[in-house]
Amino acid sequence: MLARLDTHGLRRGLSSCAPTGLMLARLDTHGLRRGLSSCAPTGLKVCATVNNYIKLCTMFLNFFVETFALGLKNIHLHKLRSLLTTLGIIFGVSAVIIMVAIGEGTKQAALEQLRQLGAKNVLIRSIPPPESNDASARSQRILDYGLKRMDKKRMETLPSIAILVPMRSTEQRVTYGDKRLPSASAIGTEPQIFEVLNLPLDRGRYFNQIDLREQTPVCVLGAAAAETLFPFQDPIGQKVIVGATDAGVVVLEVVGVLEKTGLRPGGATAVITRDIDQDIYFPLTVCQTVFGDNIVKRSVGSQ
Repeated sequence: MLARLDTHGLRRGLSSCAPTGLMLARLDTHGLRRGLSSCAPTGLKVCATVNNYIKLCTMFLNFFVETFALGLKNIHLHKLRSLLTTLGIIFGVSAVIIMVAIGEGTKQAALEQLRQLGAKNVLIRSIPPPESNDASARSQRILDYGLKRMDKKRMETLPSIAILVPMRSTEQRVTYGDKRLPSASAIGTEPQIFEVLNLPLDRGRYFNQIDLREQTPVCVLGAAAAETLFPFQDPIGQKVIVGATDAGVVVLEVVGVLEKTGLRPGGATAVITRDIDQDIYFPLTVCQTVFGDNIVKRSVGSQ
């Protein structure tokens, strides 16, 4: 009974599903046809776009090749003109490169000077007022200008200053025997100046706090000053004379020689205004005792 019922159910299921299966098969066939018919225009559009792109690239390539061939032909036909044009381009580009290199070299030189002097250092110096052209005004006058001890005390109260080192340029001549330094600067200062200005020692020693306190007449020479005054002998232990009889004279013993720095004035863009290798450093207390705080200048005809 169960077997019969299953057979008849199976037959009825197959007979009932047959039309549906046919309908599904028909629907799938029609959907595929409609999909193919709907995709056909899109495929043609893509193919047309690719073909247009290939034609455009071919056109530009042909144009480039023809232009390049025409340029080579013109260069071959007009050799002199082509040579002059090439030389003009070469010289123009070279001039621009040279000017940029000069500017960059000047910039690097200024940065190197700042690095050697100390990027955090601030140099404060006094500038004398302009001299008068009137002869009567130049006969005798006293100028009160420059940095004073009160200015130093005020700057010491600033919280951002780590080290404050005074420097006193005597503007006096420096001699040894019959040799004289024409552009030397005899500077009275303190021992911290060598650390602040980053002046390494070549030989000998720096003057120290004891020399400053005891007013010991010693000095440290720059490399160029030592070569000029002592070209064939060791300057350590030698005596140099700073000053003149009418403005004060001091005899200083050389105790050290600095290494060559190469820092010298080099035009309007230079950071420094003097050749540091020509400097002579000695204790500030000796400078104040011998030369005082006033600078005396005498000219021809003055009394």
